Amino acid sequence: MRLKVDCGYGRVGVPPECAVDMAKRIADLPGIEFRGLFTHGGQGYAAGTPEEVVAAARDESRAVTEAAEAVRAAGLPVGDVSLGSTPTARHAIAARGVTECRPGTYVYNDFSQVCLGAARFEDCALTILATVVSVPEPRRAVVDAGSKTLSSDPLRPRAVGHGLVLGRQSRIARLSEEHGVIAVEDGESFRVGERVRILPNHACIVSNLHDRLVAVRKGRVAGQITVAARGCVQ
Repeated sequence: MRLKVDCGYGRVGVPPECAVDMAKRIADLPGIEFRGLFTHGGQGYAAGTPEEVVAAARDESRAVTEAAEAVRAAGLPVGDVSLGSTPTARHAIAARGVTECRPGTYVYNDFSQVCLGAARFEDCALTILATVVSVPEPRRAVVDAGSKTLSSDPLRPRAVGHGLVLGRQSRIARLSEEHGVIAVEDGESFRVGERVRILPNHACIVSNLHDRLVAVRKGRVAGQITVAARGCVQ
């Protein structure tokens, strides 16, 4: 069993200063093997600058490694020292004493990771292929991808729109369930029937909204990927 330590995110996990007492209580339970500590630096998603991302990563790694040292000093073995958050991963994983890193969004990356400086556009592997179904005026176009497709998750670290149209500056400005409304930027235009790729704000939620993903390599369909955990949230 692993003990979760709160590294400043303020969600779940014991404060680092309480780790020793809780680890002892776990180790005393019959049939339970204490394996180590883990944490999640989710506060990195609120970072407004690359420097703030680095600071969040330091808080994340410091909290779990110092707690691990304290637990060892109290006489308990600590095999696992685990952390993980995509924005902070590249910095936090370098800390001495860390044995595992568990970032999740990095599998695909998304628009938020680009805005946080954790990824480049070319690192993003998941997009939504949508069709322009209406252009009621030059500054507004509508696609057949709404909240059921793109999710309503905000862009991090600043909530601006619901996804970026790749190759354009225009963003999805608002959503209904079945439609996304594009705020057309100056110098850009869309036509009915045009197919566009949308880089979502949050790839994790988008994955959970779909049963299958279409794998594309060099512009050709290479296969399909089943989203195995789809519908399994209890």
